[in-house]
Amino acid sequence: MNRATARCLRSALVALTALAASPAAADSIRCEGGIVSTGDRAIDLTGKCGPATLVDRRQVKEVRVSTAGAAVEPALAGGRVAALGAATTDVETWTYDLGPNQLIRLVTVAQGRVTRIETAGYGHAAPPRERPALRLARCDPASIGVGDTKLDLLATCGEPAVRDAWEEVRGEGAAAGGEAAAVLVTSTVEVWTYDFGPDRFVRFARIEAGKVTAVESGSYGYAR
Repeated sequence: MNRATARCLRSALVALTALAASPAAADSIRCEGGIVSTGDRAIDLTGKCGPATLVDRRQVKEVRVSTAGAAVEPALAGGRVAALGAATTDVETWTYDLGPNQLIRLVTVAQGRVTRIETAGYGHAAPPRERPALRLARCDPASIGVGDTKLDLLATCGEPAVRDAWEEVRGEGAAAGGEAAAVLVTSTVEVWTYDFGPDRFVRFARIEAGKVTAVESGSYGYAR
């Protein structure tokens, strides 16, 4: 294993990434076609609940290495490691809006199976057919907060003035004896910019895996 790979593993092992708080976990999702639980196949989810309202994707790579019994930290620093194996998995977050009387569901799907089901706030009725400017005028900038879903933003504030997106890699790791494991997650990060006009501040919402993870304010806006 080359030094660059070892440095990547070392970063993942010694600097665990702090994750944003997740919505509450649930065991199942009830749709018109029936109940879907963790462990069910993706075909059961689509068959019983239909297509998701939104889909977000990320990639998870798990790398295991051996340090031949030596302490993990010096071995990684010196590049004296041997790969035991690696696996890469595409992970998707399917967001379901089941209407205003039910909670939004965020369903994690990996390798063709449901691996996690989370709940967020109540869903939204079908959005009215109106000009984006009218919906934006009713959107309270202060109401855009961490933990909101992407679906919440679209339903309450509509499309942003600007969308930016890029890939970021984060690492988590653990070490025991002469072995170490690092999980590297490549996520698509989006920043949605909302322009509320010259009398209010621009708001920047950072979105990962279908949820708002950070919100910042900018200068006064420009839209009229």
